[in-house]
Amino acid sequence: MGGSSSEAVAPRSGGEPLLVTGMPRTATSWVGKMLEASGALVYVNEPLNPQHPPGRSPGVLRAEVEHAFQYISEENERVWPPAFQDTVRLRFHPLAELRRNHRPYDVARAVKYAAGFALGRLRGRRALLDDPYAVFAGLEVVRHEEVARVRAQTADVAAEFGCA
Repeated sequence: MGGSSSEAVAPRSGGEPLLVTGMPRTATSWVGKMLEASGALVYVNEPLNPQHPPGRSPGVLRAEVEHAFQYISEENERVWPPAFQDTVRLRFHPLAELRRNHRPYDVARAVKYAAGFALGRLRGRRALLDDPYAVFAGLEVVRHEEVARVRAQTADVAAEFGCA
């Protein structure tokens, strides 16, 4: 961990991504939508949600979410930084999305995300990830070199809720 090979998971333009997280059903979507209304952000809805929709969308996040509150650890972390790198840089993968999700609703959703990501990149907007499922993820999504500090904070939150 740390070391010179780790790098921040951030877009090249548009600024640092913003993560809105909390326990499920605590208005994270509302907060995310209010922040998106500023016009400076592109809203990404629950990429770590294990249910489809909104989760299980490889066009948005190219990593397999195996269960609710996916924990990113040293054992599984190699797939997550590249996946989040694309997400926060607003790179949508339409072929990956359509291979997995191809109902009419899914196609419309893919078009919406592809257009939103492309316009966001062109306009220099930041990614806003709204994801209550990220609350216990370990949050390598934010900065690889801050993993130990974030893991400690995550453990504190888990202990507060009797999950540790």
